[in-house]
Amino acid sequence: DEISDDESSDVDPYVIDNYDVKATVDKYNKLHIEETIKVTFNKYRHGIIRTINKINHVARANGSKSTVYAIISNVKVSSHSSAVREGGDSTTIKLGSSLTYAKRHETYRLSYDYDLGTDQLSQADEFYFNIIGAGWNTGITKVDFHITMPQEFDGKLGFSTGAYGMRSGSDIVEYSVKGKEIT
Repeated sequence: DEISDDESSDVDPYVIDNYDVKATVDKYNKLHIEETIKVTFNKYRHGIIRTINKINHVARANGSKSTVYAIISNVKVSSHSSAVREGGDSTTIKLGSSLTYAKRHETYRLSYDYDLGTDQLSQADEFYFNIIGAGWNTGITKVDFHITMPQEFDGKLGFSTGAYGMRSGSDIVEYSVKGKEIT
């Protein structure tokens, strides 16, 4: 169970074993998010990079589309040293130290606020959130999520998994709804 320094092998440098997301949504579409990311490193790395997109392209089942611009604030990392870089389209968080290599197994914990602003739809109350984000350059073995909505709701849930633009639908994800909780 060693870390490899052989950069020529085709094994992923790291794999996410479990990605756990807890999100609390308020009535103004502002989320407080806590992420716990458990990683196994197969090659020497200083850590991982978490990129949080500020621009969300929403494609609905009825064919309509919209773009949602989020504001990210209050980024906190509680488990490792970090560096946060703001860009126009995203916030990038480097988790880990540039001075030392990550251990074989690491757990990264971070939290932030994600403000989606006003609803895009006038005839319905819509909530769109990319639970794990895009741009991960590795495999993710398991994802757990717990989303607390501001109130109970009746409506359809839709999910997408896999690479960007792949098949979507609620049959892909094992989930349950109890009151205002989605897990």
